[in-house]
Amino acid sequence: MSKKLKVLFFTTTYSAGGGSERVLTVLANNLPKNWDVDILEAVAFNKKKEAIKSDINILPSLVWHRCRTKFTSLLIHVLRFHPEIIKALRNLCDYDVVVGWMAIEGVSILPAFPESKKIAWFHNNIDYVKKLDFKPDAKIQHYIGTHRNRGLFSILQNACESADRIVTVSKMSNNSIASIYPEQKRKMSVIYNGTDIEDLQKMSEENITNAEIATLYDKLVKAAPILICVGHICTRKNFSLAVKALKVLKQKNVECNLVIIGSPSTEGEADYLKEVIKKCNVKENVFLLGYQTNPLPFVARAKLLLMTSLDEGFPTVVTEAMALGVPFVTTPVEGASDELLDGGRCGLLADWDEEDYASKIETLLKDEELYQSMSCNCREHVKRYSVENYVASLEKLINHIPEKNKDVCKRQNI
Repeated sequence: MSKKLKVLFFTTTYSAGGGSERVLTVLANNLPKNWDVDILEAVAFNKKKEAIKSDINILPSLVWHRCRTKFTSLLIHVLRFHPEIIKALRNLCDYDVVVGWMAIEGVSILPAFPESKKIAWFHNNIDYVKKLDFKPDAKIQHYIGTHRNRGLFSILQNACESADRIVTVSKMSNNSIASIYPEQKRKMSVIYNGTDIEDLQKMSEENITNAEIATLYDKLVKAAPILICVGHICTRKNFSLAVKALKVLKQKNVECNLVIIGSPSTEGEADYLKEVIKKCNVKENVFLLGYQTNPLPFVARAKLLLMTSLDEGFPTVVTEAMALGVPFVTTPVEGASDELLDGGRCGLLADWDEEDYASKIETLLKDEELYQSMSCNCREHVKRYSVENYVASLEKLINHIPEKNKDVCKRQNI
């Protein structure tokens, strides 16, 4: 695409250090040089500054997550229900393309831009109740309950109706959204998250910045195989399953240690996980190393990546592990259990049950031939999700959206 475009990526957050932020960085850094790209986050966490190119404009965020004031709540309410006010206040004008990146706040902005080509880009399954209702765990039931607000579904419906195209990051995510908003199915397509393999390999070779943690990790690697979880400590990531599986492995005298990289999303999440660790009597084998700006040196030296989530979109941490030749065990979540698993050639699928999950881990720890085969398959299969294909898919999508009559749309907007 040779035409110069002015593009806005409006994302829920761009500073929380999560997978969707890393994926947006990969995409933005590889877009055509003649594109004029702005990134605006609704909520700033200021946890990590992404390594974005200098010619990409990072706009000041709308709010900071620690500003728990009535004004903050009002601003988020206005964004969700009257996004045109946010557009006017921030002077968000003359964009050829607006991409709503992530639900819910990210896609909420789209109805304010009738003059632009609009893309709603979903990174997670939103069919929470249908997908999770069968799980008996009390914590999971609480997780479901937090997403039953019908107002949120109306907000997403408005965003989908406003969007010219709806992008999802896996087939399962696509199906979940289509099941809720079947009338929008014609707009929907899957674009898999891109992976910059060369950049990942370079990052994996960097030194661990914290000397104390680096020394500890060296000792752990030499002592026993490392099982690693990476992500925010929260109910959705379900790291307690990994801890319970470790208990089962310990009872079977299977030697391994569990390392968890990440910080809690909300108050109390870490306390709950520590309580599970204590009850399972595996305190000597579980290591909570906190948030790490670059987790790849840890992943590169781990034996297995554990994906224990209750739902995902297209988990970035799995593609990163695959690029480094690290197989994984996953629960039945979007992206990991279908496309990335590649029919069991890159990892193993387990249920949300510690016995089954532990069994899959044990298989890969004991069958070295199978493990090495999967390691090679991971490196090969991840090439399908190259950054070149990622950018080309977006360009093709934008080209197929009809041009807007901007004069008419501007009058409507006024």
